[in-house]
Amino acid sequence: MKIQNPSPIPELTSPLAEMFLDLHATLNAFTAEAAELHKAVAVTDAASRALLTALSRITAYSDQLQMVVSLMGEDVRLTEEIGMGPTPKFDSAEHENCFYEWLRTSRKGGVTVN
Repeated sequence: MKIQNPSPIPELTSPLAEMFLDLHATLNAFTAEAAELHKAVAVTDAASRALLTALSRITAYSDQLQMVVSLMGEDVRLTEEIGMGPTPKFDSAEHENCFYEWLRTSRKGGVTVN
């Protein structure tokens, strides 16, 4: 006799974690490629300067996305832990404080693009 799991959460979170890992790997590859292109551009005219500027913005946006994806990873990890069985002991206030601390510090300074 097969016993069914009464909670649908584990079935939902496993694909979520896999998609997150794919997203993280894709962002890392994109960031690395953009950084390599940025290093390789020699500014010789207006077109190459525009290319360098665009790549500079891409790398700056990628840095910010890395930070957001890192926070997302914590949420995915939390959903995995909760979905795998008995609710783990964790301090939800601490988890939320990390998010609000990130918001507070990210609003302090502007994005600097070279």
